[in-house]
Amino acid sequence: MLFNSYLFIFLFLPITLLVFFSIGSRGHHRIAIAWLIGASLFFYGWWNPAYLGLILASILFNYAVGVALANQHAQTLVSQSTQLNSTQLNSTQLNSTQLNKNFARFWRVCQPFSARLF
Repeated sequence: MLFNSYLFIFLFLPITLLVFFSIGSRGHHRIAIAWLIGASLFFYGWWNPAYLGLILASILFNYAVGVALANQHAQTLVSQSTQLNSTQLNSTQLNSTQLNKNFARFWRVCQPFSARLF
């Protein structure tokens, strides 16, 4: 499901927003947030369920970094290095995922040619 697909625009988004705001208007804000998290994971899992573990690991890592930064409020140098390290790790994760996808695509294209060489 893509952001510009009819399924997203006319079914997924309206249902998600309707449930989110109806739960939130009753004062159950944590449940509304949990609904939104669940809907987001469903959305990303729809595209490729194999990446759900990757996005969950990324969410947990970023949450842990946020907690660590909140605890290091007074120590600006440690806080800055924690931010830098977490940003580098997130970028590495994104780049390696994209690189693996591109390599797999390249391998599928080159496979028929390598079979003829041997």
